[in-house]
Amino acid sequence: MSDTTANLRRKISSAGDLQSVVRTMKALAASSIGQYHISVRALIREYLFISLFRACAESLASENASRLAAMERADKNIDELLETLHGNFHRLRHSGIDGELFDVISGFEALSGPRRQPRGT
Repeated sequence: MSDTTANLRRKISSAGDLQSVVRTMKALAASSIGQYHISVRALIREYLFISLFRACAESLASENASRLAAMERADKNIDELLETLHGNFHRLRHSGIDGELFDVISGFEALSGPRRQPRGT
């Protein structure tokens, strides 16, 4: 309780006439209303701060969620691209090996000479 309120309470207890009591009560009420006004003002300020803080926190959470979703899509696209590239690599490698084997076989047949036909055909 403030000093002003305590002084007003002392005046109320020492007041002899009715008008003095009424004036004292009005002053006490005005003092209390001022204190409530300060309290309400502080509560509104805190409410606004919390509302702004919450909005900023939700904004950051939303931004991070969209970044995470974009990274997951990019990761999926990279996996699909890697599968495609591995398939192309293996297909090209296999065709290169087949080509070299055909070259070796045709070279061997060319060096071994003409083949003999079996009798009876």
